[in-house]
Amino acid sequence: MYANRRLAAGVRGLFIALLVAILAAVVGCVPSRPNDLPLQLSIQSGEVVFRWCGDEIPGVEEIQIDYATFRPQRVDKAAATIEGLFMLSPGVQFSASQPPAGAISREVHPVPLGGGRILIFVFISASDPSVYLPSASYAISNREPSPGAWIWPDGSAASPRC
Repeated sequence: MYANRRLAAGVRGLFIALLVAILAAVVGCVPSRPNDLPLQLSIQSGEVVFRWCGDEIPGVEEIQIDYATFRPQRVDKAAATIEGLFMLSPGVQFSASQPPAGAISREVHPVPLGGGRILIFVFISASDPSVYLPSASYAISNREPSPGAWIWPDGSAASPRC
């Protein structure tokens, strides 16, 4: 009888371990949006400016720019929603207040620079659902980029041109 209890406990333990492994595998397969959008960020005249460095994308419908401040707790806000039917070509620059040609900005709220940690998020949507556009996020701190310098989403310095 004692051997049966040990066997049952061992089987239960094996079952639980198997269940945990299956759950870990399933959770690990949840799709995510990597931070590899070919989009550079700069600070110019106190405003966050972006420069597209990817292939030409016709039929862009929306660019959403959001940010989070940590003063002292996290607060998320929208900087702008840029809407229209427009194109992103290599080298095109835009900001919350200066959208790409053919687009308009709504809900323009400047990203508050200086004074602590800020996360900036950019999401781009195209009219063609087969066009996959990952998101970009930037971590800006008291060591924000020098005015006029460009950075990639991973924080590395970018060349003057795409």
